[in-house]
Amino acid sequence: MYFVFAGEWHFANQLVESMWQQELAQLETAPWYEQLLTVLLQPLFKKQGH
Repeated sequence: MYFVFAGEWHFANQLVESMWQQELAQLETAPWYEQLLTVLLQPLFKKQGH
């Protein structure tokens, strides 16, 4: 079971990281309210350590 949970964690971690990279790339052209929302929510989705 350890390997199953480790695989799920790795997949979810990569998904969150790629989501934030795409979000930050689009942030420069986003309206001000989307920029504010991103800045407020980003601390809630920090990358987890191994």
